[in-house]
Formats: sequence, structure tokens, C-alpha cells
Amino acid sequence: MSPQVVTLAMRCYPGIGSPGPTGSSWNLVSKISPPDTGYLVLSLLMGNDEAFERERIRRFVLDNLLLGDSDRMPSDDESLLEAGVIDSTGILELIEFLEDAFGITVEDTETVPENLDGVERILGYLGRKQG
Repeated sequence: MSPQVVTLAMRCYPGIGSPGPTGSSWNLVSKISPPDTGYLVLSLLMGNDEAFERERIRRFVLDNLLLGDSDRMPSDDESLLEAGVIDSTGILELIEFLEDAFGITVEDTETVPENLDGVERILGYLGRKQG
């Protein structure tokens, strides 16, 4: 199944719990809460685990490293360093994201380009860490 991204907008009211989708085939990709609207925007991805992981990584790169500039988004097999997308501070942000989002610990000895320099390399690294 190819991944499908669905975006929902819900009005948030103080003191009321926000409803969420249920079912194991839906995974939260990102959460955006524009301060001026009071709406909570959720992007959900339906698909397999690798598609979910790929989309979460791509979304992190786009939102946090490229600040939403989708024209600069490299292909999945392209080097983030060579494309000018990531620097030393960005590597630290990426490591924090991977540890929080995927429940892994990135050891100092694992912070090498073979593991972290590109979406495909990150996916391979996650597979080895989680496998």
C-alpha cells in the first residue's frame, strides 16, 4: 500500500480533550497548532511502518532543517550534507528527533554519515537499531 497523508483540522476548546483517530493503521506524522486560529491541525499517514518512518523523517527535514522550503528538499538517497541541508547543529537536532520519535539511543560511535546522512541511510540505521 502506498502511503496516504490525511490532514484534519479540529477546533480546540479549553478544558475539553481533543478527539483522536483510533486504529493501528493510522500514525501521527506531525502536529501544527497555529496560535492565531485556535485550530489543531493533524497530519496522519496511513500505510506500512517504513512508509510512516520515511514520512516522519522527511517531515522533520522539511519542517526543522529547511523551515518549510520544499524546493530545497533533497531526494531520499541524496546526502543532506552535500545538499547543504544539515550542519553540525542540525545533526544534533536530528539525533534528538530520532531518539524521541523512534525510541532509540544514538551512540556517539553511530554518529557517522553512513547512518545519518540522508533519508535512506537514516531508514537503514533505524532498521538496524530496531531489528
